[in-house]
Amino acid sequence: MRYREHPPPPALRPFVRCLWELEHDYGGSTYSRERLWATPYAELLVLREGHYECGRTLRGVVFMGPRTRPLTLVADGPVDLVAARFEVGGAVGLLACPAGDVVDVVADAADVGVATAAASLGELGDRLARALRGATPDPVVATATRILEERGGRASVAGLARAAGTTVRTLQRRFDRSAGMSPGTLARIIRFDRARELLVRDSRAGLAELAAATGYADHAHLTRTFRDRFGLSPREFRELLREIAEAGVAPVQA
Repeated sequence: MRYREHPPPPALRPFVRCLWELEHDYGGSTYSRERLWATPYAELLVLREGHYECGRTLRGVVFMGPRTRPLTLVADGPVDLVAARFEVGGAVGLLACPAGDVVDVVADAADVGVATAAASLGELGDRLARALRGATPDPVVATATRILEERGGRASVAGLARAAGTTVRTLQRRFDRSAGMSPGTLARIIRFDRARELLVRDSRAGLAELAAATGYADHAHLTRTFRDRFGLSPREFRELLREIAEAGVAPVQA
């Protein structure tokens, strides 16, 4: 199994969080599923070998839009891929459709206007840099996203608008255009992901304490959110962490 993340080249840093690569033989493992959780970050996958199943077959160049709900990928053999994980709104300059049209969508990249195949991670970075040349990330969306990430999703939409120097209505409009989701939805996904990260760091953490630390009303609210965003309860997620560790499988979604 080989999974590695790499920082993007300077030209891509406003648009791409990281470039990454994965090589794994799922057919040689008892763990053949990748459970993906809700995320505001779109991804472009170039499968050089193998495929995944998720109600349809994913092979070649695949675009995965931001997700508000979980997704499971299944594989039964070797998979070798290189990929780019975009910043919030970072992929909009590649799309031939509105950003909102790719939320919760997994598609052949060409179907959404992204024609960026590559034989290597370096080539993928070069082609994305050329495709995004002249594009400019929305500074209002970037500022609001940075604040939400720093605060673990715990910020009001009105507060975000003030910090970004704009109105709530303008903030929402610019998020719709660039990110395909509202700032409130982004905040809820980031808050969930913060709770998930803390549970990864300490799988024995008490759910009541974890809920309080991440802004949930109680552990029942946290559990409902986990099911909505990941398809598992926190306790089931703990068991999944154990299975992944024992199987030695790298996650498609870091």
